[in-house]
Amino acid sequence: MLLGLMAAALIGVGFVAQQHAAYTEPLAEILHIRLLLHLMRKPLWRFGIGAMVGGQILGALALRRAGVAQIEPLLATNLIFALAVSALVYQERLGRGE
Repeated sequence: MLLGLMAAALIGVGFVAQQHAAYTEPLAEILHIRLLLHLMRKPLWRFGIGAMVGGQILGALALRRAGVAQIEPLLATNLIFALAVSALVYQERLGRGE
């Protein structure tokens, strides 16, 4: 169970890191290969990729130790981790709806 939660946390952090790095790119770059080339040079974006890969590896290890029915709901909490981290990064307060 702990591996599943750690995996979800890494995946959530990775999502936010990648999106934050991409957020700083010009809108004209969207849907161009140049965007990917620029992002590959950014350490934050590479950290996000690494965090997500690490999360997937931990998720696979968790699945080896427990069943899918136990681990997959934990992995889905990556969205909750991403929401919390993005609120910290963008300095926004989470309301009751979130």
